[in-house]
Amino acid sequence: MALHREAQAVLDGMQGSGMRPFIELTPEEARAQSRAFRRPDPHAPAFETMDTEVRGTHGPIKLRFYPGGSDTGVVFFHGGGWMYGDLDMADSFCRFLTRMSGATVMSVDYHLAPEHRYPAALDDAVIAIQWLMAKAHEYAIDPAKLVVCGSSAGGNLAAAACLKLRDQQAALPSLQVLLCPALDATMTAPSYDEHSSSGFLTRADMAHYWSAYLGDTDPSDPYASPLAAADLSGLPPALIVTAGADPLRDDGERYADRLREAGVDADCLRFDGHLHAFPMTTAVGASTLVIGAVAARLRS
Repeated sequence: MALHREAQAVLDGMQGSGMRPFIELTPEEARAQSRAFRRPDPHAPAFETMDTEVRGTHGPIKLRFYPGGSDTGVVFFHGGGWMYGDLDMADSFCRFLTRMSGATVMSVDYHLAPEHRYPAALDDAVIAIQWLMAKAHEYAIDPAKLVVCGSSAGGNLAAAACLKLRDQQAALPSLQVLLCPALDATMTAPSYDEHSSSGFLTRADMAHYWSAYLGDTDPSDPYASPLAAADLSGLPPALIVTAGADPLRDDGERYADRLREAGVDADCLRFDGHLHAFPMTTAVGASTLVIGAVAARLRS
């Protein structure tokens, strides 16, 4: 599959930037490189945000609020292989999503592996969702209009949190938005073979990330690998976005199929020729299309 010209430009820029493969770095080095090469979108909407934190099982969980004008709320989980990434990594995306949808977005800085292995990040995700549900009216949010959204590893956390809340018979989000999600730690899908060694993300990268996150956890644990769940009924409706040139492409598309088979409304949008996590690269047109699609779903 040929890369879209935007995706090729992103890849060329990365290869010419001096970035080292994340798999060759220690967690500290990976986080430092992510911060050093981050390119905030200069066109991202400028408005005041609010940082706070909530008590979590594994320590304080940092949160950033992007105030919108509607009564819809979004809990957002960034990507980074469960090993790196922070509130700033997702800042431009959250700003665009807030302005385009009118929703109030709460970005979550969950604890990272390998210092905090599974289920630490998932515990943080569940706590953050339930905290905002309980505090929704303080932020002019209707708790019945709370949405979870995540990219890559964050998409894993969004999906897994919905599973866990369902199994606990707790209140569920009204929608789950999964952007290029990682949903199967066995890495057996054909897209892993098709895109094993080229592009932004490789099979070796994912093996490294899964190992750091899961440690000795069984990869078939459904809260680690949502595709391993035997029953997907009773989950929130889903909007899933996949990239054609992504090892994780089939994870998202198989999950959409499984949800529909279980009677859950699930829409899946594939962007052929694009790389993993492209929605977070807000300077490219395809990201704007994704944010627009998500915003339209939130407004409806």
